[in-house]
Amino acid sequence: MSRARALSVTSRQRWRPGQVPPWWAEVVLVLGLYAVYDVIRGLGRPTEVIAQHNAWQIVDVERALSVAIEEPLNRGLASLPALAVPACFFYATLHFILTPLTLVWLYRRHPAVYNRERMWIVIATATALIGFWLLPVAPPRLLPGVGSVDVMAEFASWGWWQGDGSSASKAIANEYAAMPSLHFAWSLWVGLVVARYARHRVVRVLGIAYPVATALVVLGTGNHYLLDVAAGGALLGVAWLATRAIWPDEVVARALEIERGGVVAPPSSPE
Repeated sequence: MSRARALSVTSRQRWRPGQVPPWWAEVVLVLGLYAVYDVIRGLGRPTEVIAQHNAWQIVDVERALSVAIEEPLNRGLASLPALAVPACFFYATLHFILTPLTLVWLYRRHPAVYNRERMWIVIATATALIGFWLLPVAPPRLLPGVGSVDVMAEFASWGWWQGDGSSASKAIANEYAAMPSLHFAWSLWVGLVVARYARHRVVRVLGIAYPVATALVVLGTGNHYLLDVAAGGALLGVAWLATRAIWPDEVVARALEIERGGVVAPPSSPE
């Protein structure tokens, strides 16, 4: 058997449509990642001084590059309750909803690409967790002297969280996990996956808009710096390269043809 034919057979065996892990295995994977996150979150609690020191280094770099856009966005959002309150809900909830919904959608509607696209976000998330442990960074809203308004706490009484917004943030996230921005990385993953695999144009446009809105929200609420957002995008890009090295696009294209009922042309015979 020629090398080309052997690769084609291997690809077809690896990418049988519908050949996805059982749902409970995926739940275990998600719970495992969250357990690691929770451990790192506990390890990061005594690092407030280090996190603030690292944050000031980011601020200094942004100011030197004249890209410190967080403060005007933050001040503008804080002055507009009609936008600030939805932004708080957006920040606190959507990434917990849209990310798993996108995974479920891929699992059910596009099983041929599920393994690769799921591994893409898993690699990015696992790498970010290591970054949170090695480089804790305080967000703008928790950095004294930077001039940022804690929008999450300021508008907590409007209903996005019962009680103190600062306490709410401690309950739902590692407060010193600003670099890189997983909020943006996850939203960019959702946006790119939806833009590629959704069939309706409106849905694809919404997918593209989602990471843009997320970037504005995380900056405006004082939860991330612009460099955090850039790092989140770069991290997702590196994870994309890693998954594409394992599962090349031509293999996925062939699997999608099979999934959609197309006819796959047999590999050409060697001369």
